[in-house]
Amino acid sequence: MRAVRNGERTLERGDKGAAIHLLQEALLAQGFVVPAFDAEMASAVHAFQAAQGIVTDGIVGQKTLRALDAEEALRVMTAEADKDPVFTVVDADARIRSGSPGFKWVERGRIPLFTRVKIRSVEGKYVRVVGLAGKDYGWTARSNLGSYFKDSELLAKVPLAPEILLRIHGSWPKLRRSLAGTYARLGGLMGVLAKRAKIDRAAVLAVWQIESGGRRHTPGRAVIRFENHHLFKAWGKKKERLYNRHFRHGGHNGVSGSPWMQHKYRKGRSGGFRKFHGQKDLEYDVLELAIRLAGAPTALKCISIGGPQIMISNHRRIGYRTPKDMYTAFQKDERSHVLGFFDFGQHDGKSGKLLGRLRAKDWTGFASGYNGTGQAERYGKLIGDAFEEGVRLFA
Repeated sequence: MRAVRNGERTLERGDKGAAIHLLQEALLAQGFVVPAFDAEMASAVHAFQAAQGIVTDGIVGQKTLRALDAEEALRVMTAEADKDPVFTVVDADARIRSGSPGFKWVERGRIPLFTRVKIRSVEGKYVRVVGLAGKDYGWTARSNLGSYFKDSELLAKVPLAPEILLRIHGSWPKLRRSLAGTYARLGGLMGVLAKRAKIDRAAVLAVWQIESGGRRHTPGRAVIRFENHHLFKAWGKKKERLYNRHFRHGGHNGVSGSPWMQHKYRKGRSGGFRKFHGQKDLEYDVLELAIRLAGAPTALKCISIGGPQIMISNHRRIGYRTPKDMYTAFQKDERSHVLGFFDFGQHDGKSGKLLGRLRAKDWTGFASGYNGTGQAERYGKLIGDAFEEGVRLFA
């Protein structure tokens, strides 16, 4: 199979050997029961290729095998059979319970949020868990535990780009061309995760477009947005004179507008304040200033980052131990952005309610949970409009 993955050979009708046995297993996982690479297997390969949008020649080459690998990753994820047996407590109300038959709540006890645990026993919807250091937490509901896409060895192997690229037409509107550019970079991994979550891939592309404008990632210089009002809440309230010397935001210190508006900064003790949103170099300049004044852990929590523009204050929610860990991962490549988006959606504290809203195409509801209620209708309409253009990509 390695030779097929490397493009050194193909598998065709009449071939035999260990590679064919592996191909049988891969096709079996997709519902095709075939004894050998005969006419029946060729027909199965043909049907699988047609479903994936691959050239239907009945020959297993690089593209077909990669598609099978991606589908296998999806199958394993859905069965929750990934190799890493470590889970994370993702519900703040993870109650510790007695054993069967009652599974009563024990003395108002709870397992701390984001605790990493292993399952030792299972009874119905309850599991007995221990911490990684061996602490026995007792029983809790299985629904309190989750895992992270970012930790999946299988997903680490799924190609970011799709096997079949779209042909971009110069006559397309700018929005559609931008969506197509994002799909060309990330459509492979996005497609696998969107399929698992039963979400239209055009919906994921739409969120990417509205959050970051579809801008291409630059390693070490990811798209960020510094939020002054978050810095004020986290640090400026206690250092208000120093904050006011360097930062401005709406609704504070005589500045009009809502807190997320009128963001400005200055590095010196005097002089004019300047706007910075939408200018990458200036966004980083503000971040560096905030790090110098408030420290890196606090300052990093005040930026949104990457294609999906996730606030780093949510680092624990998507499986990172510290703000710096998330910042470093998102600076590296866009794989972390895609995995982080789906982890954010599945661990929103409400059993994946965000992904559910995206699945239902409830754009305003999604925007309310993702961006906040302040501009939910505006963001919802923008996402909906981008989605309609995204749908046309695949029409």
